[in-house]
Amino acid sequence: MKNVAKMYNFSSKLWYDKRFISKQGEVSLYLQVTLNRKHKAFPLKIKWLVDRIDMAAGELLLKARGDRPYQDYNMAIRQEQGRHNEILMTYRLKKANIDIIKFAKEVKVYDSKISFASFVPREALKRYNRKEITRRTFQNHTTTYLKMVEFEPVWCFEQLTVAWVKRFRQWLINKDYNLSYVWTVLKNVKAYMAFTEYEPMMHIEEEVIKFKNPEPKYKTTFLTTDEVRQLIKLCNSGYLTEKQNRVLSAFLFSCFTGLRISDVYRVNASWEETQGFLDFILKMNERAGKWIRIPLPDHARDFVKNLNGIYF
Repeated sequence: MKNVAKMYNFSSKLWYDKRFISKQGEVSLYLQVTLNRKHKAFPLKIKWLVDRIDMAAGELLLKARGDRPYQDYNMAIRQEQGRHNEILMTYRLKKANIDIIKFAKEVKVYDSKISFASFVPREALKRYNRKEITRRTFQNHTTTYLKMVEFEPVWCFEQLTVAWVKRFRQWLINKDYNLSYVWTVLKNVKAYMAFTEYEPMMHIEEEVIKFKNPEPKYKTTFLTTDEVRQLIKLCNSGYLTEKQNRVLSAFLFSCFTGLRISDVYRVNASWEETQGFLDFILKMNERAGKWIRIPLPDHARDFVKNLNGIYF
């Protein structure tokens, strides 16, 4: 296969290692890629008789009359070379730099480049490993991926249209998920669609990425003073299991401190100051490292299960 771009010195040729010929005279076949004078062999998972290989033409020769596999194998070799060519062409058209290391990565994930659904968990894991997202967010994004493949196992890039996203949204609604959850799932999908902009081998139309997904209006239900008193009475009644009592105590603690659930289960003795305040970094502010100081009322302390460690 000849050069596909003037900016690259590239070839993808049939190759085998002469040092490894089996007793049956067979060898394992590879495509030897040369990119800007760097070499790497990619296994084809094909074995063939060494004397029935035309290295000049890059083809396998018939072993015996009526031998069908050699035609299939030659087609597979051409297909793999076509993938190599497509990778180089895509980088050239996008004027992006590529070396043999990056090329090997693209070959490894080529099939996933066809499917947006397979891109999402791979990118989510990379973001988690780079500490761009928390474990909780990673789990949420994984759940989004599972909903995607439940709707359609393969999200081919060429299929992704506004109509496709609308069908996915309606499918979620028909599953009786609340509008808040539907909005969150679509928000995650749109975010990962936007990330494909940095992948030379991927393309999603801008109108799809900018699909309108307005946040639903939430209806907040407030507890009355009498209802809070009834919950306190239940918490102290002794009727609840240990786990139920711990959950209710944490909820009541949040009622008197204003802490979010993500912080309630992190609050511990090290946050408390002698003046009756909690000094800490909110979970949502961890990246910014912004400390806050809030009062800890005595009636909130009454619900604490462990004053010497993690409160709940």
